[in-house]
Amino acid sequence: LFSGRRSALVWAAVFASLSILTRYVGALVVATGFLMLLAGSNGRGRLKNVVIYTLVTTLPISAWMVRNAVVAGSILGHRRPVDEPGSGQALRVFLRGVERRGRP
Repeated sequence: LFSGRRSALVWAAVFASLSILTRYVGALVVATGFLMLLAGSNGRGRLKNVVIYTLVTTLPISAWMVRNAVVAGSILGHRRPVDEPGSGQALRVFLRGVERRGRP
């Protein structure tokens, strides 16, 4: 990020954006890059880098959230309710196995 090359900044922003598209916890990667840019640069270059990073990271995320809203009716995508059949299936199978092994 601090090499001075804009292409490195853009690629860092692209990969940070891909991390949040993979798992929402990837927001930490985006936030870390943002904070590094705020803390590491100085002057007008800092503001320019922060704006570029913010734009490049938010465009794919925004597009994905619009897609989720259209397809699933929620910007975060479809979430299965806890009481829906199958939502705890793996846990129930695991607990049954533990229960059987505990018996003589």
